Amino acid sequence: MPDAVLYQKEGRIAILTINRPEALNAMNSDFFYDLDAAINRVNEDPEVYVAIITGAGDRAFSAGGDFTEMAAQLTPEQAERRKNRPWGALHGYGACQKPLIAAVNGLAFGGGCELALSCDMIVAAESATFAVPEQSWGIVAGVFLFKGPRNIPMKIAMEMLCTGDPITAQRAYE
Repeated sequence: MPDAVLYQKEGRIAILTINRPEALNAMNSDFFYDLDAAINRVNEDPEVYVAIITGAGDRAFSAGGDFTEMAAQLTPEQAERRKNRPWGALHGYGACQKPLIAAVNGLAFGGGCELALSCDMIVAAESATFAVPEQSWGIVAGVFLFKGPRNIPMKIAMEMLCTGDPITAQRAYE
């Protein structure tokens, strides 16, 4: 199985690519472990000054959580691995000690939007859209509750939380 997050170094820049384009770069258990390992590599490499995280393909930065994995019957070992996955990068604690830039292409929905907001800076393609649709499934966008209002105006964050409607890159920029 290919890595869920690819690590590439170009000069003093580390490029972390969410590598699940067939699943709109949805975050499965492997993603969290691979992202944690990639961020540890960034932190430990004195040659790296900044890291960029992006999504493979042009359709999505990340569509958020992998609902296929969440709905699957897991073996006890898989369930344990999923339960103990590292959340540091998404929550922002114990994560990247160097500037981390989200290069958002396409969809940044749910956890993908939260991951982008957990970065120090967001650079978005004109085709980028951001949304937190969790409320339509009866779940809470927990990270967005904290990261959203700290990064975007409160009224826009409330609109995103209450409606689940996506906003364009242009509106996010404004």
